[in-house]
Amino acid sequence: MQRLKQRFAPVLGPIIQRFSRTSYRWSNGAKQALGPLPGFPSGACVLPRSEVLFSRIDLDSVPHRQRMGALRLELEQKSPFDTVCGWVFWQGSLACVWYWSQELEARVRQASQPAGNQLEFVPEAALWPQLDAGGYRWVQEQGNALVLVQYQHPKHGLYEKRYSAAVSREEVAAWLRRHGAGDVSADRLVAAASPGYDKPFGQSLEGRSSSLESRVFPLSAALLGFFVLVYGVAIIRAGVGSENARERAEQMEQSISGIVALRQKAASLAVSDGFARRIQCALPS
Repeated sequence: MQRLKQRFAPVLGPIIQRFSRTSYRWSNGAKQALGPLPGFPSGACVLPRSEVLFSRIDLDSVPHRQRMGALRLELEQKSPFDTVCGWVFWQGSLACVWYWSQELEARVRQASQPAGNQLEFVPEAALWPQLDAGGYRWVQEQGNALVLVQYQHPKHGLYEKRYSAAVSREEVAAWLRRHGAGDVSADRLVAAASPGYDKPFGQSLEGRSSSLESRVFPLSAALLGFFVLVYGVAIIRAGVGSENARERAEQMEQSISGIVALRQKAASLAVSDGFARRIQCALPS
């Protein structure tokens, strides 16, 4: 199955994206059209890093099936919002969560009517290419006050640091070393612009539906229903035809059995008549 997905993904991906709805980016209280995004056939709203918070929550002591519910409870307790929404990236039992206020979603949906109710919300960091083990990223753009530094620890998962103003190379290098990046040379650090959007990783806390569930699965269900209907009609017709054939066979058997009985009776009469003639001939005249 995995090989089939890898084989047909380059073909199905562009087809699905072609029929996807437009996605948007929420910036400065307004939405900006982005066009279709991979993985979001119903459309998405990309939240900039200035609108979301980041947290790491270790749920190693919680059973696997209960971790999502436990994560929501932990997030509600530590969140500064009354109602919280989020996007989680699991690394083993560690939940790396970007979260935001539900009021933000309400504002975006109201500004995006009538298609706002179908939008899925995703932080921009979940659309950036994933960092390799030991990799880091320093995003600092002109005109954007929020600076973001990320580090992917080989064992302890993703770390993220936000600065409200521009920072120096020495500050970034010191933060990376504190989180296990080893001997990082400040002279080699270079700030970069936001990476381009890639396929999303992680999932929504509200149970984000996948592309297959939102587009491909309904079509598959319709096709399956059609084939079940055709197969059912064929079975019924075959059953009716079989019953009619059985009735005709019984009628033919009854007619044949009558003919056979008449032939047997005629044969017995012929034998009886011949035996009587032989006796009559044997008697003296």
